[in-house]
Amino acid sequence: VVVPGNPPLGCSPTMLTSRSGPNTTEYDPMGCLIDVNRVATVHNSRLRAAVVSLRGRYPRATIILADFYSPIIKILRNPSHYGKDSLVALVCTPIDLCFLRRGQPLSCLGILLQG
Repeated sequence: VVVPGNPPLGCSPTMLTSRSGPNTTEYDPMGCLIDVNRVATVHNSRLRAAVVSLRGRYPRATIILADFYSPIIKILRNPSHYGKDSLVALVCTPIDLCFLRRGQPLSCLGILLQG
């Protein structure tokens, strides 16, 4: 069983667009929303503890926690390492999903939102 953790939601273009504001203290040095990422990290910590507990309860089961937070933060902290010259280039457009595949450049798939 794969249990997905939360990515750094405070860095997502959708969240940044919907919660944008003039208060610069709400953002970390990368421009991500601090409080939103704090919720994601607390959730991930609790989820990690729950997975450890489940592994103890069901030792014959394979239970894997998928950490999306750490690798995404690593990419956002060093976009040039992944072939992008800025965070803006990294996230492509305001509402996109981005994918990183081994040996290939980062690619983005736009999401069309309809009201």
